[in-house]
Amino acid sequence: MTALRESTKKKIFEMLEKSYFTSSSFSLQFVEDSNPFLTIAFIPEKKFSYSISEPAGYNSNGYISDEAPGVHIETGERYKHENLSAALKAIGPWIERILEDYRSKNPVIDEFEAFRKALCEQINEHIHDKDSHFTENEAEALRTRLDELNEKLKQIWEKSEITAQKLKEAEQEIERIKNDIAIFPKGVWYQVAGSKLVSAVKKVMGSAEGRQFALETAKKFLLDGPK
Repeated sequence: MTALRESTKKKIFEMLEKSYFTSSSFSLQFVEDSNPFLTIAFIPEKKFSYSISEPAGYNSNGYISDEAPGVHIETGERYKHENLSAALKAIGPWIERILEDYRSKNPVIDEFEAFRKALCEQINEHIHDKDSHFTENEAEALRTRLDELNEKLKQIWEKSEITAQKLKEAEQEIERIKNDIAIFPKGVWYQVAGSKLVSAVKKVMGSAEGRQFALETAKKFLLDGPK
């Protein structure tokens, strides 16, 4: 039989209260005469749960936690802990995984993934010499367009509340993209530049609107421009 002290129950509650979701998003169940003796359920989605049990068998020691989502498997994984303190400490990372799952399902992130796929398709379809490097004329044309983008970012920055440091970081990112033209073959450059370009524009925009603008800018520059 496992009867948790009231002070331990309070610590668990406080741990949930300090989390991103707060304690109101979780239900707690304590049982003294069976396993699991502690169960935490995420109220918005009951498939997300955390429970602690005593291992069965003679001379068994430590504690077992069943966690969904697990580190790798959404439906859950089982972990062994040397003591109860270690099992309780794992509640925090479990909550963080719930948050990670929601963030990874964000439509904006899906858009970025769609953009990357479109970019790869565009490269495969239109750049037949992916392994060759840019000619001097091609490189100069790309650098000119990147300079134009840099100027546009400055104009946006002047009307925004983003710090000068953020603008500087964006400018440095664009400068690295320009330098990459002389380093990478065409196919590699376009893929690397895609991620860097989105990152540079996001630094200046910052908001959800900025992320959308970053995507549209990257699409225009890398998908619609001359190949």
